[in-house]
Amino acid sequence: MLDETEYTVVPIPPRLMPYNEYYLKIAKREVNSLEEAERKGVELEECMDKVLVGCVTPVPQPQHRKSLYAAVTNLTVREQTEANKFFLTDEELSQCKESYSNGAGSQ
Repeated sequence: MLDETEYTVVPIPPRLMPYNEYYLKIAKREVNSLEEAERKGVELEECMDKVLVGCVTPVPQPQHRKSLYAAVTNLTVREQTEANKFFLTDEELSQCKESYSNGAGSQ
């Protein structure tokens, strides 16, 4: 619950994963001008909105978007980590956790 609004959050479904991957790619991109910064900001918001529409109900209030995006990505990382326990060795699982902490879960 955020500011008296109760939200339902689900992990990112496969069809929306490319938006999250693109978000991470954009977030790491260095900017060299005000125009690039503005373009980067718009692209980040567009990716975030695509993920939020598919993962959060009701539609988030503007002031809650960043917190809910973090909640969605963290939930997704937790579920991926749990699923990986069934298919990966301990070493592979450790590598995945490191990868997740450097990417999807570090917004």
